[in-house]
Amino acid sequence: MKGRLVSIALAGILMGVLMAGTALAAHHPRAGTQLTLRAETSTVSGRPVGILVELRDDRSQPMPGALIRLVTPVRFMGADREEIVNEGRTDGSGEVRLVFAPTETGPALVTARFAGDPGHGPAEASLTFDVSEAVVVYQPEHAGVGGPWARSYIILLPVAGLLLVYVVVLSQARRIRRAAPSSPSPAQGSGGRTFADRPKGGSDVGKP
Repeated sequence: MKGRLVSIALAGILMGVLMAGTALAAHHPRAGTQLTLRAETSTVSGRPVGILVELRDDRSQPMPGALIRLVTPVRFMGADREEIVNEGRTDGSGEVRLVFAPTETGPALVTARFAGDPGHGPAEASLTFDVSEAVVVYQPEHAGVGGPWARSYIILLPVAGLLLVYVVVLSQARRIRRAAPSSPSPAQGSGGRTFADRPKGGSDVGKP
């Protein structure tokens, strides 16, 4: 009975703490945030465009280390959705440069979004681009791979592998040929004397 009373008392205390925390959070809402976007150009002609995103709080102070995502609306299987095309974290000045590479022509809406954190609310801002020529192939900056040299390596690697196999097989064949015992020629007897060494006009049977 005593243990049951203790359990009920602890549950009541925990419920009170949760209710107090909820009330405190309601009286202390998260601080507001503001996103600002600046693009290099509003027209895309086959090349990616850079977008500078700036995040500040309600006191106009920069917010470093915040995750910013760049999204565009897409239609997939008959439903409208959003696709994340790039993301990055703000630097000490509250800024991050993101690259947008549209793959379809026409007007393109892109939105930079901050989901918020325990002390700050979410924020987002959008830009519209006129895409006259879509970006066919886009390699992110500092990708570390790609380019003509990488493509040359991809082509040369199979050729180098075949050449290596050929050299190994040829070397093994030469070793086998050198290790094989030499057989006597048809014109040579078992004693090492050829038929030309036998005396003319008779047999050499019984002769030393």
